Amino acid sequence: MKNNKISKDKKEPDSCVDLWFYLENNDAVTSDEALRTAARSLPKFKRKSFEPGSTKDSDVIESRASGIQVRLKHASVEFPYALKMIRSGTPKKGLDLLQIHLYFTGIPEQLSHQWQFGRKHLELLVKKLNPSLAFMNSASMASEGSFSHPTGLDAGTSKLPSYFLPLTYLGPNLLTSETRQKLSKLLAPRNMAFNSGWLMEIIEGPEERPDKKFESVLNKAFKGDIAYYGPQHSK
Repeated sequence: MKNNKISKDKKEPDSCVDLWFYLENNDAVTSDEALRTAARSLPKFKRKSFEPGSTKDSDVIESRASGIQVRLKHASVEFPYALKMIRSGTPKKGLDLLQIHLYFTGIPEQLSHQWQFGRKHLELLVKKLNPSLAFMNSASMASEGSFSHPTGLDAGTSKLPSYFLPLTYLGPNLLTSETRQKLSKLLAPRNMAFNSGWLMEIIEGPEERPDKKFESVLNKAFKGDIAYYGPQHSK
């Protein structure tokens, strides 16, 4: 009989904060530079810097080698790596996808720190990379079926996504004056023009929920075509 129980001695991350940046295909953003920009611009976490997880990761970051993934370590995280960045192409939609996964190792108060770190990094990379779309969310990795990214998310270059996540950035290519007016009516802690696009911070922390009227206003404004997808954590 197969034993699926995880050994008590094996330390697994319990939660993660994930960021996604959808970048339009062109010579600048489909190269390794998007990955390097994300790695080189990492803010300090708890006053300490992230370090390359291996020589290979360092070579990619420092332009000595090509790659689509880098892993970074941090003193506060016991898992083999603290942060993983992956760049993968989605040519059918005309976009490249840069994913950033920040892992949490089981200390409850760290998740709020990582949430704020992710929020800061998302805003920084929106300014540096000018994505068509950017999202941030968190999930419980220990709970089977908990995902930070909705499997049915439809992202493209010419229409609004099918979901809004806790932090959502919409690039100027997705916005019309009518869309901006609809977005401005949504009830959120931050909901504003940002970097020529639009930024929504629907909740301020992973344990929070949107304003009670947020989803009803969202459904009315966009006729049910856009849903909200929040943090997925086991209770």
